[in-house]
Amino acid sequence: MIERSGSNDLSQEEKAKDPKRGIKNTDGLYGNNIYMPLKNMPLKEDVTNNSRTFGYSNQLVFRYAEVLLMYAEVAAVDGDSDGLGLKCLNDIQRRAGAPVTALTLDNVKKEKGFEMWLECCRWPDQIRWGDTEKLKHHGDKIPSLKDAYFADGEPTHRLYVTYSYPNGEGYSAFQDKHKLFPYPYAAMQTKPNLEQNPGW
Repeated sequence: MIERSGSNDLSQEEKAKDPKRGIKNTDGLYGNNIYMPLKNMPLKEDVTNNSRTFGYSNQLVFRYAEVLLMYAEVAAVDGDSDGLGLKCLNDIQRRAGAPVTALTLDNVKKEKGFEMWLECCRWPDQIRWGDTEKLKHHGDKIPSLKDAYFADGEPTHRLYVTYSYPNGEGYSAFQDKHKLFPYPYAAMQTKPNLEQNPGW
């Protein structure tokens, strides 16, 4: 669906008109916005037998950056008497080339959103922080990333996003019951005094 020309010797102007590049599907890449998730692209050593099968020799499970951000969060909430929470936050910002900021919970939330993007911790963080109002319209619209060169016949590549509303406009996939997971059926059967979480 996404192709790259075999030649890297093209100028920027030639690349912009190269028919061997871009998103060829005129419907676009469903569920993708303008920011392509390149963060989780496999490393060369993860690809086995010159195929797209991944060996996961470098699979990320937990990163030190998250440990620093967790400590900074605790210090922002409970007080940073030794200054270590601020140091943890600023260490992340300096490594990323971002300007350092004061230690506040809001700054830790922002930095964690930037640093841990696509690393599967945003949902539980927002639940834990009580920021579920931000999830009110989560899932109501789905982006599709398109290339105007193929989708609209324009002479050069240009990426843009359109949205579809599979459940109708105004739909919210997030409800209050989603703040807690339901207990599994088997657990409810083996423990008759266990009360199911609200809404499940």
